[in-house]
Amino acid sequence: MKIRMLRTGWSIALVLAVLLCPVLVKAEGNSYCVSIPVSVSNPKNNIPKDNSFTIVIEGPPHAPLPDPAQLIVDVNDTTQFNTIEFTEPGTYRYVIKQEASDNARLITDTKQYVVLVTVIREDSGELQGGFTIQDGTEDGKPDYVSFVNDYRRANSDSGSHSKNGKDSDDPSKDEKSPGTGEPLPIAFGGLLLSGVLFLVFLIVRKIRTKPEVQPYVS
Repeated sequence: MKIRMLRTGWSIALVLAVLLCPVLVKAEGNSYCVSIPVSVSNPKNNIPKDNSFTIVIEGPPHAPLPDPAQLIVDVNDTTQFNTIEFTEPGTYRYVIKQEASDNARLITDTKQYVVLVTVIREDSGELQGGFTIQDGTEDGKPDYVSFVNDYRRANSDSGSHSKNGKDSDDPSKDEKSPGTGEPLPIAFGGLLLSGVLFLVFLIVRKIRTKPEVQPYVS
């Protein structure tokens, strides 16, 4: 009698396991995944190839994130974050931005993108959804996150420069006369004035030393 009851109990447990197993597997695999594409471009093609850029994604508390939550992107390259898996319906707001570079000559795009992911549960119990990307402009909904970077030349860090490499806006840096130490325009004007005065002096002296003509007496 005990053996029969034991067999009956095992039979009931086996039937319940068979019935519940598909439900548990479906609940575990019932998710919606998103991959967000990102590109970094340099239209001027003036960034050295050994530079790379860090793109990070931030989400609300307890929201799923890709692993890792950042990308290292080379210049003029397109990639994507690892998939973000959602297991609960809702609207999730993410911010994607670019970190500033330690290289002072690199001009990194400071634009921030907002990614809205909407997840719904259908009548069948499956999760479905979609996402939109906003770039902060009116009606701006690009298909992917894009950052445009630039490179600053070495001589552009200190303002405008003349052809000889000196600051054209700084009069204190004009070329000096090697003899007087004065700026060249002032030194040239002084020499010209001195020459004119010396010429006037010679003319006056010649007039004063000219012998007087004596009247003829017969």
